[in-house]
Amino acid sequence: MTFTTSSGQRIETDVLLAKGGEGEIWTIKGDPSQVAKIYFTKCRTPERGAKIKAMVANPPKDETRNFNPPHVSIAWPTTLLYDQGDFVGYLMPRIEDSSDIFQVFNTKVRAKSSLAHFDLRYMHRVAQNFAIALHALHERGDVMGDVNQKNVLVTDTAMVTLVDTDSFQIQDGNRIFRCTVGVPDYTPPELHGLKLDAIDRSVEHDRFGLAILIFQLLMNGFHPFTGAPKDPNFSVEGGIYLYCIKNGIFPYQDNSKIKPPPQAPAITNLHPDLQALFVRCFVAGHRQPNLRPNTQDWMDALKVAEKNLVQCKKISQHWHGNHLKKCPWCAQQSSISNQKRVAAPIQNPMPGPPAPPAAPPPPITPPQIPVSPSSYQSQDWSGVVKFIAIILLVILAISILSGSFNSFLLQLIPNGSFQYALPAFAMFFAIGLIPVVGELILGLGIFVVGLGVILQIIMFPLAGDIIIESTGDIDIVAFSSSSLGLFIGVAIRWLVLFLD
Repeated sequence: MTFTTSSGQRIETDVLLAKGGEGEIWTIKGDPSQVAKIYFTKCRTPERGAKIKAMVANPPKDETRNFNPPHVSIAWPTTLLYDQGDFVGYLMPRIEDSSDIFQVFNTKVRAKSSLAHFDLRYMHRVAQNFAIALHALHERGDVMGDVNQKNVLVTDTAMVTLVDTDSFQIQDGNRIFRCTVGVPDYTPPELHGLKLDAIDRSVEHDRFGLAILIFQLLMNGFHPFTGAPKDPNFSVEGGIYLYCIKNGIFPYQDNSKIKPPPQAPAITNLHPDLQALFVRCFVAGHRQPNLRPNTQDWMDALKVAEKNLVQCKKISQHWHGNHLKKCPWCAQQSSISNQKRVAAPIQNPMPGPPAPPAAPPPPITPPQIPVSPSSYQSQDWSGVVKFIAIILLVILAISILSGSFNSFLLQLIPNGSFQYALPAFAMFFAIGLIPVVGELILGLGIFVVGLGVILQIIMFPLAGDIIIESTGDIDIVAFSSSSLGLFIGVAIRWLVLFLD
């Protein structure tokens, strides 16, 4: 987007940095030192344009801009922006490498950030610099108005910048441009329940928010009006801190209703001058706002308190006022670590009803057996076959031992010699029982004999005679015995495998 400044210079926005309720913050192409705030259409009112114009014409004194490197204490508008002659926003200094003050006083957040090195000295210096920046605003008759934890930024060297300056209450001669917003946590009691856009703010209102933020910086982030009821039956609507603000109850001052939170530091840890200023602001200033300490009061007291800080002899990160005899932070840590947690009560059961008599065990039901279609088509003959095989083997053994086997072979082969019949049968029977080997030898024998028969009958009678005669020279009885033993051995092994 391209806009024109008050002087007629054209600028172009680049990257969107943030978006709020009133508008957007954009970077400027070619100018990293500034950003543009572009209001939403509904917020581009003549009143707002006149306010920004008055601010540009009368900037506050900001001596820190002369530092090396320069520092911006108040992010004040520098020029107006227009789109085709209509007011749309303004340019202001770009603030980088800063954290909002919440990240400073919140101990858990600070410990995980670039501000982890902040000890109590830094907290005193941040509080002092905040008072200085606000002092410059009050000196010119302006009021911050919306004092809260988001409108104060802090660098890692404890330098402070006030931001969201277009919400400040600005006085231009006899005309006052009001601050129309506020956060209840930092709003003084006299403004609670009022319409802020109908009220002219005063520096006394700012002093209330200033004191709260200083308290949070020095007291580990605890809000000065947060506390615990002394009566456990006491309860309020809207939170304890709002109740205390409205009723002027400062929990760290003697009262009958609210005491400080259990884990909060003792207010006596602070320098006596600071203690007195807090009581003056939150107690005396409740009914008489003009009694609240001004920025100069805080600047002087904080400067003295920082000078009187001493370092703990045990933990270098601990600093405390020299009015204390020992380090309060060490004592607080020791107290927390020594606290014993009370065990949570555990329910104690009564005996249950008597158990009913045990039911008799159910009858054992055999598991279901799935039906196979083959079971309806055949019957189990394995037992019969095994019985027949055993009978045949017994008969064969008796025949061999009794000589009947030789007589059987003699009938088959009348002219044979039976000297090697039994050993040949036994040897090849054993070979037949060997897996694979039996099949190979049996197949080879069948192949040789069969080849001879086929050649003799069908194709080449002479070649067939040669093969048959050559096998006959081996001893036909031994050959027949060995073939029979081999065949029976293989058959029995297959039969056993089949039956298993």
